[in-house]
Amino acid sequence: MNKIYEEDSISKQLYLLNKEKCLLASYLTSGYNSKLLRLTRLVNKIISELHLRFRPSLFDKKISEISEYVGLDSCVYSGELPKVIVYTCITGKYDNFSEPLYKSPNCHYVAITDNQVDKQSNWEIISIDRYADCIPAGLNNLQINRWIKMHPHLLFPEYDYSIYVDGNVTIVTDIMPIILRQHMGNKFLGIHLHYCREKIKSEANALLSCGKVNYKSKKKMMEQIESYYKKGYDDSVKLLEATIIVRKHNNERCIKIMEDWWTEFISGIQRDQLSLPYVLWNNDVCMNDIYLLGDNEYANPRFFIVNHLNNKR
Repeated sequence: MNKIYEEDSISKQLYLLNKEKCLLASYLTSGYNSKLLRLTRLVNKIISELHLRFRPSLFDKKISEISEYVGLDSCVYSGELPKVIVYTCITGKYDNFSEPLYKSPNCHYVAITDNQVDKQSNWEIISIDRYADCIPAGLNNLQINRWIKMHPHLLFPEYDYSIYVDGNVTIVTDIMPIILRQHMGNKFLGIHLHYCREKIKSEANALLSCGKVNYKSKKKMMEQIESYYKKGYDDSVKLLEATIIVRKHNNERCIKIMEDWWTEFISGIQRDQLSLPYVLWNNDVCMNDIYLLGDNEYANPRFFIVNHLNNKR
């Protein structure tokens, strides 16, 4: 059934609150120094607390003024709304759930976990056991998490679109504008560019320098990367952030890419961002085929991202 969609005033107000914080985050994370990123996260925390104090005065602004003031990336849509599921997954007490600040009435929000979660959560909590028949046996917690991340077509076949978010991502606003812009652009994949790196070799060096890949695993990682370049990969598909992923997941091309991504992940160094550009390139996807959510996920006002509890993963 056709429906006219327009983002509501509460979501727009939340967008404004978060954009002020994100403008600073964008500036501080535009360089290559990881110390800046740590500083940004500290500043984000402080500013978030200040926002709570000043929120009433900001809410007094008229919505028309807010839209003009922030250049709101909202949209108006008329037509049949796609069926959307928003999901996250936490295994082995790696993260705490970040509760959505705003729940769109047009989306279903589910959290898949093996942890005990407060029953008052804004997420519908689903036990991993529900999917025991389709998750491969013998996977560890990290591998289960990534399998769920890469297989929305098997988990949610009744939905048209899925938005995956890592456990450290807070959904701040209505996310239907993202879905509808991607839908109108006829793109099956929406994702952010990496905020400071473009090449997978640079990502590999960063993983080594911050200790997320130890030197015992260095050889395997470098062999994996070199095999990509030997097959012709040319960095034309840039490094992408796999923290927030929007997919038209029943699309045949999308399914093939997700299955290939899983194969590369499970057989390689098991760093998903490292293999995704190659997988896309190998499936004849170019940057123009991707709906870019932005060039810095920390500066997207629709989300708020904090450190993982276990920053080694």
